[in-house]
Amino acid sequence: MAKTKDILSSFIAKKNKARQLADFHWFVDHYMELYNRYGEKYLVIKNKRVLAVADTYKDGVAKGKATEKLGTFIVQYCNGTEEAYTAQIFTCR
Repeated sequence: MAKTKDILSSFIAKKNKARQLADFHWFVDHYMELYNRYGEKYLVIKNKRVLAVADTYKDGVAKGKATEKLGTFIVQYCNGTEEAYTAQIFTCR
């Protein structure tokens, strides 16, 4: 029974990750439209829909988990520049 539960949990985690990635791509594809509509805010997104808008990341997570399970939605900062969805990572010697 435990092995079946582990397999099911793994499947659900992969499915949620795929959905979150799809939501992120939707966010990037509609970025300027979202910025023009909501301004500089944190957007709670699930299934390619904005569920809530918040002033802080913490508030975005709280609003998301009020109606959805953690791990099933994303919270993305929207500020009108690509810095909101890109990152530069450097390594040290």
